[in-house]
Amino acid sequence: MESSFEENHFNEVEAQKVFLKVKEGITISETITILFDFVRVGKVHIKEKEIDGKIVYRVA
Repeated sequence: MESSFEENHFNEVEAQKVFLKVKEGITISETITILFDFVRVGKVHIKEKEIDGKIVYRVA
């Protein structure tokens, strides 16, 4: 059984992979789909935040 540290580390790594794909040029809608797939399976949690009038999704 994995420790919570290992699970958290895995989640962080997976989330970083998603954001690297964003930088590589996939669309925002694809990014949101990928992120919410992670949320659905419990890999990461997303927090919606408004910054300068724009909605931003952050991995929590």
